[in-house]
Amino acid sequence: MDTTEKAAGRLLTGSAIQQYTKLIALVKQQAPQQKLVLTTSVVTAGVVSLQGDRARLLVFADQRNVRSDTGQASYAGTHFAVDAVRVGGVWKIANLDFFTS
Repeated sequence: MDTTEKAAGRLLTGSAIQQYTKLIALVKQQAPQQKLVLTTSVVTAGVVSLQGDRARLLVFADQRNVRSDTGQASYAGTHFAVDAVRVGGVWKIANLDFFTS
């Protein structure tokens, strides 16, 4: 969690900070109770648009949840859009759009 939080501090800006804070609070609350380890791996990402210092990407990822107390695992694919901005020569995530069905 520490590594993830440090990366978020460096790479997030704008509304993505609030989105991350909300999501990570839920994970921190549920993970210890459920003995849950969540791993998300990006499978592929593509640039949808690029204009100057702004970009929109579509990301496809695999998520794996494992309960450390039972070893029960579940897998799911996910996809979401990322709005990024270049700040001081560094690309940062400004917003995340999660697609729900």
